[in-house]
Amino acid sequence: MISIGIIGEDRTVYRHINTIKKIPEFDFKGYYYPEIISENNLARDKSLKRFSLLHDFLDSIDAIDIVSTGSDLYDIVITALKRSKHIYMSPLLLKSYEQASKIIKLANEANITLMVQKSAKYNAAFISVLKRLPGARLIDVQHHARFKSNHADSAVFNSIINSLDIIHTVVCSDSKLIKACGINILNSTPDIVNARVEFDNGCVANISCSNMSIRNNHKATFVLKNEIIKVDFGSSQIQVLLPEKEGSKSNPGYNLKAESSKITPNNPIYYELISFRDSIINNSKSIANVEDGFKSLLTAFKIFEKVR
Repeated sequence: MISIGIIGEDRTVYRHINTIKKIPEFDFKGYYYPEIISENNLARDKSLKRFSLLHDFLDSIDAIDIVSTGSDLYDIVITALKRSKHIYMSPLLLKSYEQASKIIKLANEANITLMVQKSAKYNAAFISVLKRLPGARLIDVQHHARFKSNHADSAVFNSIINSLDIIHTVVCSDSKLIKACGINILNSTPDIVNARVEFDNGCVANISCSNMSIRNNHKATFVLKNEIIKVDFGSSQIQVLLPEKEGSKSNPGYNLKAESSKITPNNPIYYELISFRDSIINNSKSIANVEDGFKSLLTAFKIFEKVR
C-alpha cells in the first residue's frame, strides 16, 4: 500500500480525497495545511485527520497530492523531495523556470515520482482520438475562460500549460522556435496570449488563451494528411472532417464529409492519479523521466518570458 496525504484546504480537496479513496493501493492518511483554516466543511469534518506539524505529516506518508498553489508551498516541496516523498502537484505552485529546474534536479537525485497535473491530457474526448493524432502537422488550441472580475493573474498561464500538455502529448519532438505576444488588460500578467511553437519534426502549433471571453471555450484542431479532427474539451464532442470524392470521371471533385460523436465525460483526476500510483509502483524511471513531465511547464515559462 502507498500511504498518501493531501496538502490543501480549498473546495477541490474533497474531490481529490474522494478520488484517492477509490483507487486501489492508495491508503489515505489525512491532510496538512500550514495556515489557519477558515471554518469550512473540511475544517468541520472530524472523519478527516488534519496534521498540524509538517514533520508528523511527512513521517506518515509515502506520497503527497498538493492541491493548493500558494507560493509558500515551494519550500514544503523541497523538504518533501529531500525526504524522498513522491509528489503530484499543480504546475501553478511553481513561479519560475529556476524553481522548476531545482525540483526536477532533486527528484532525479531522489529517484522518486514527481508529476504535475495534466487534466486536459486525460480528458475522455481527447483520449478517444489520441491514437489517430501522432501524424498531425498543424495544431490549433483555443482555451478561453469566461470573464470574472476576480480572475487570478495565473489563469492564462494555467491555460497555456494545459494547451501545451495537449500538444506535447501528440508531438514527440523538441520545440525549435517559439513566438508569442500578450496583452495586459486587467491583471499584472497578460489576459490574452497567442503563441506559435515550431517543432523539429515540422509540426506547427498555435495557442490562443485568455480570461476575457463571454463563455468558456476549450477546443483543439488537429490537421493530418487525410483528415481534420476537432476536439471540444468542454462538451466532450468530436468532429472529424474527411475529403470525399464526388462527381464523374470527366468532372471529378471533392466534398467535405463531417462525422460527429459525443463522448461520455470522465474524471480526469482519477486517471491521472492512477498514472501517479503506477509510476510509484513501477519506479518513475520506467514510465517517463521527470523532464518530460515538466516539458509543458518549462515551455510555458519561455512563452511568458517572450511576452514580457
